[in-house]
Amino acid sequence: MNNSAKIWGGLFASDRNKSFFGRAFEIYSRFTWQLPLCSSKSPSIGVRELESHKWMAAQIFTHLG
Repeated sequence: MNNSAKIWGGLFASDRNKSFFGRAFEIYSRFTWQLPLCSSKSPSIGVRELESHKWMAAQIFTHLG
């Protein structure tokens, strides 16, 4: 699995130590009031930075290749 898939898949991950309802609430909250931090219109800084660095590295290695 590539890093990008792991990052986006992490949006649906939850704490395994929580109960079913605790885990459901954690994922629910991620897509409600935490949404501005991870939405496509305003992605979080970390995801945006990682994706841009991966893209730049791919461009460099393609041209050096």
